[in-house]
Amino acid sequence: MRVPHDVPDLYLAPLLLALDGRLNELALLDCSELSTRVAIDSDRPDRTREMRRGGLMRSLERFIDCHGWELSWHERGVCVARDARSVVLGTPRVFQSYLDRASPTKPPALVPASSSAPPV
Repeated sequence: MRVPHDVPDLYLAPLLLALDGRLNELALLDCSELSTRVAIDSDRPDRTREMRRGGLMRSLERFIDCHGWELSWHERGVCVARDARSVVLGTPRVFQSYLDRASPTKPPALVPASSSAPPV
């Protein structure tokens, strides 16, 4: 049986409960709502899958003190790790839908100026 080694180890259970609560909160959103939530929370572009994954992780840990534990993406969900110890929390289906989607927030196309417009 493993026992806590230091103070950050003692924070693991409260951290997992906080992350689980945040995962449940985000699971209630549809893909469009999740996209908006992640954009607000992360303040980052979402043009690629990797950018969406980074934004999603920032949104997940927003307002949560991880107490030295690091969050990363794992094929089964979100990995919470520190030193040689780790736990993986499953993620809701909407996360996969969000990560797989093509970005709807493309930059606007440039429109050529008309010939009657004054030069800049």
